[in-house]
Amino acid sequence: MANLLHPDDTEEEDPVPETPNDPGEFVLADTADDEILAGLLVRAAEEAGIPAILQDPRDGVVGKLASPVDSFRILVPARDLEKARQFIRARREALEADPEGAGRAAEEAEAEEESKR
Repeated sequence: MANLLHPDDTEEEDPVPETPNDPGEFVLADTADDEILAGLLVRAAEEAGIPAILQDPRDGVVGKLASPVDSFRILVPARDLEKARQFIRARREALEADPEGAGRAAEEAEAEEESKR
């Protein structure tokens, strides 16, 4: 039946509901000693279309007591582990090969984070 306000429009059948994307279990892909490097590595995974979580083991009171050393964990879905490791390894190697570029990338990442706030 045509809409009274838009007679030319025809009603379409209910669209098929979008199936949620369940990434499954997240597993450790890599670690980083500082938060900026960890953020750049997470971004490498996300640019490859792989969801990634940056986990700070010192997050919260218990974490500060249990993990005296900063070590950030990068978690990805188990199904994407090998692909994520390849992209993360490539990004890490690129950052280590070009320390000045790594500094610029870190500054850009910081500026982007501040602009989101």
